[in-house]
Amino acid sequence: MNLLPKAADEFRSRDYWDQFFDKVGGEAFEWYSDFIDLADVLCKYIKPRDEVLIIGCGNSTLSSDLYDTGIEHITNVDLSDNVIKKMKKQNDKRRPNMKWLQMDARQMTFEDNQFSVVLDKGTIDALMSNKSEQVLSDIDQILGQIDRVLRLTGRFICITLAQKHILDHISQYFFDSKSWLLRYHHIQTSKAFALPVLAFVFTKIPMKNPLIELQLYNSAENNWLRYHDLPEAISAIQQCQMTCFKKYDFKQKFTPGRETPIVDLYAEGNQAKRRYQMIVVNSLTKYRNKPFAAFIVPKSRNLDWLYSTPAGRQQIISNATYTTIAFIYLQPDEDYRDLEQVKSEMTNAVLDFKPANLPENVQIPFLSSSEGIGQVKVCEHSSSFIIEDCLCGNENEWKRRLRFDASPNLIQSEIDLTLDKKTNALVPDYSILENDYHGIIVACLKTHFLATKKVEPNGNWLLVGLGGGVLTMKLMRAFPKIHLTGVDIDSEMIRIAKTWFGLDDTLSTCVVADGIQFLQRQVEEKVKYDVIIFDVNNNDSQSPLRCPHPAFLDNSVLENVKCLLSTQPGVFVLNFASRDDTNHDREDCLKRLTTNFHHLSSVKLDDDINEIMFASEDNTLNVATNNKKLSQQNLSFNFDLEELLSKVKIEK
Repeated sequence: MNLLPKAADEFRSRDYWDQFFDKVGGEAFEWYSDFIDLADVLCKYIKPRDEVLIIGCGNSTLSSDLYDTGIEHITNVDLSDNVIKKMKKQNDKRRPNMKWLQMDARQMTFEDNQFSVVLDKGTIDALMSNKSEQVLSDIDQILGQIDRVLRLTGRFICITLAQKHILDHISQYFFDSKSWLLRYHHIQTSKAFALPVLAFVFTKIPMKNPLIELQLYNSAENNWLRYHDLPEAISAIQQCQMTCFKKYDFKQKFTPGRETPIVDLYAEGNQAKRRYQMIVVNSLTKYRNKPFAAFIVPKSRNLDWLYSTPAGRQQIISNATYTTIAFIYLQPDEDYRDLEQVKSEMTNAVLDFKPANLPENVQIPFLSSSEGIGQVKVCEHSSSFIIEDCLCGNENEWKRRLRFDASPNLIQSEIDLTLDKKTNALVPDYSILENDYHGIIVACLKTHFLATKKVEPNGNWLLVGLGGGVLTMKLMRAFPKIHLTGVDIDSEMIRIAKTWFGLDDTLSTCVVADGIQFLQRQVEEKVKYDVIIFDVNNNDSQSPLRCPHPAFLDNSVLENVKCLLSTQPGVFVLNFASRDDTNHDREDCLKRLTTNFHHLSSVKLDDDINEIMFASEDNTLNVATNNKKLSQQNLSFNFDLEELLSKVKIEK
């Protein structure tokens, strides 16, 4: 049965609604929610002594349900004369005090200040089908009539899906009058909607400073968010709507391997303070007896491959053998007492994503690693970066990390820490190489110089992208006789490297400069380098290419690199990282490198997005297979990385 009009304008037509209710017949048509879903909010704001006006009542049982709870002074109005006659006939005997009137809500004939409550469920949503001049004029007439017939301290309660144009317009109308307290309640409903059902409760009280209160995510009675700025309040509501939409979309159909986007969850009473993030993931296989669980990720492991990538999360799901897992990410700057506190705070949010076939009172298993909630100590936090010490693993292993606020999920620099027995402080430990991209660069260059019979190289090396100075220190300890120049565009990075990552600038030369301009000057000065390394982050957080910055792949820049490299054993090293699933970034990078260099090899880290590319004009490049020029599909290493890393000597 098609109940929708051919055009949205018909929603304002009496004939349309007469025909609508004729088609519906005797069956009640409920917009959005049944009374049982709305009872808590309605009975909080409507009392037995109140005189209630319901506009656009239709054939809903809302007024009769209210009447049966003891709220008997109810007047119902609707544009359709047919539905008014039917509802009056149904209720006259059982509910004699209830009134039924055919009336246009735009032109109501009631006395001023006649009612203490005006209630609407879906009427304004139906009438406000767009933002045309005529529609907005009609809505403003209705809102003006509501204001007129409500007495002081009266409440206007609007049950709505709060589409953006409706949320903005109605909120602005009452906020601008400075005579209303604005409250917004998120309603938990038994019906599934892409948008959450909201109850606007606007109380007619003259206010010097407008106040807006929000109760979102089905939160507890005492968990109110309070605002004096309307755009901030609307932004918080829209965040709630987006979270609910993600949940709705995810639960519609089980798709193997599907993930929700990141869901942000905020601290109680502080919408600006993010306390948790959550990603809900479907396994590739359905497990009949283990449908759903939550996994609490240790604070220090949020950015590990195992927890930060779809492939890693699938590995955890495979080991746990659950069909769907909600991954809960603790925030580094938030305090958590223990796993039980996290479980208590997150149970309701996790339940919002449970499969539809599970009962409401189901007990959700909360899983965790042996590390528990983990530990993160913030050492320094500015407007652009954060330095933190993280406890990783089960053996009291600490790491220091540098992250930028522009790319919070990317670790820019990381180093192991060791306890200085003299000062009892944690200090950077450069005594071992790890299987990270820094370790791979050092190890591969070691093999190259071993193969070329130059065990202790002593020429000029250049590192563009000093960052936290970790790679600089590893290179200087592995090759103590070289002269290394490190270039970074930001002087603050050099300070950070010295203060927090143990950079010893007596071992190298640190230059604050634009890397591309520095290369050009070096060409003009005819300087030569045995090794040039690019480790330059892309500061565009919207781009899947994380490293290098695209400008450093320009042919003119690569030509300068080739010009600066010594004839033998000149090696160009590029740290490449991209989250582009299409592989376009990688293919473009390889094309540019093969255009400028005759010999190319690479190492791809298994548990990371980094790939280290080595290029040279000389056929003595010995960091890969013996092929003089590897194809783009055959870039690989021919030795055991773990074994190599264990044998590389690092100076103390």
